[in-house]
Amino acid sequence: QAVIATEDANFYRHFGVDFRGIARAILADLKLKEPAFGASTIPQQLIRSTFLSTDKTAERKVKEIILALELDRRYSKDQILEWYLNQVPFGQNAYGVEAASQTYFNKSVSEISLPEAATLAAIVQSPYRLSPYGENKDKLLARKDYVLGRMASEHYLDETTAIQEKNKEIIFIGKP
Repeated sequence: QAVIATEDANFYRHFGVDFRGIARAILADLKLKEPAFGASTIPQQLIRSTFLSTDKTAERKVKEIILALELDRRYSKDQILEWYLNQVPFGQNAYGVEAASQTYFNKSVSEISLPEAATLAAIVQSPYRLSPYGENKDKLLARKDYVLGRMASEHYLDETTAIQEKNKEIIFIGKP
């Protein structure tokens, strides 16, 4: 839920591509006169990281959209989400949410707390910049709070719980 709330809030409501999100990102980029906002859905991110390059070209984006639509047509949302969560990089050579949970908290992902889950979801945006072992730990914790806020906005939890969870301490194991 934390990853869905921050990476693709419409995950269960689109067909692999969020055309409204793309239009919103294009308009925002035109205002800024530079490509600053992305609109890739979880299926698009999965396709890009598994089969395509990271080159920012129109050709790659078209392939990504076509393949994401086909992926969404052939597989369930839960299967796509599972694949995504099992291959996304979390920094520290941790690929997948289970490896990340073990790396940062020394416990299975099924045992982590809500703030720890929000922290892992926060890392997805920029795994190396938001490392809890680097100079941007404060940015990671601010992003964790943002994730909890998004979870409340998307009705995965209520505002009171989000505020309570933001105040809980996160303890990372020593740097691997």
